[in-house]
Amino acid sequence: MRYDLRELKRNGGHDTVPFTIADFNAYSDIETDFSPVFPIEAVAEFSETGDTVLLKVSFEADVVLKCDRCLGEFKKHIVSEENYAVGDGDSAESVSAENGSVDLDQLVWEAVCLAIPYQHICGDDCKGISQ
Repeated sequence: MRYDLRELKRNGGHDTVPFTIADFNAYSDIETDFSPVFPIEAVAEFSETGDTVLLKVSFEADVVLKCDRCLGEFKKHIVSEENYAVGDGDSAESVSAENGSVDLDQLVWEAVCLAIPYQHICGDDCKGISQ
């Protein structure tokens, strides 16, 4: 979903936008070691303070991972809240507003990728593949 920043002006400098992500097909060519469970419910909160537009994106999602010990699949629940400044995208905390809009699906995709743990273990009691 793309959010048109002109909507922010129309809403007095503040806007809360709930949105649903049905798939990440735009990123299907990227190889990952997880599978998101859809739909993903998210909320974007925009606020304008002077010349700066602040954006908070929050969501909860489940992903399916393969355990590094036993090779079984398991679900992991992710809760994320990310804060950004909308601008030219030159810093790690800023996102680019291409043609006056922000790609919210891309921000959630990136946050999901960053939330995946390096080591995938289905539980503390996992005995591994030999059991």
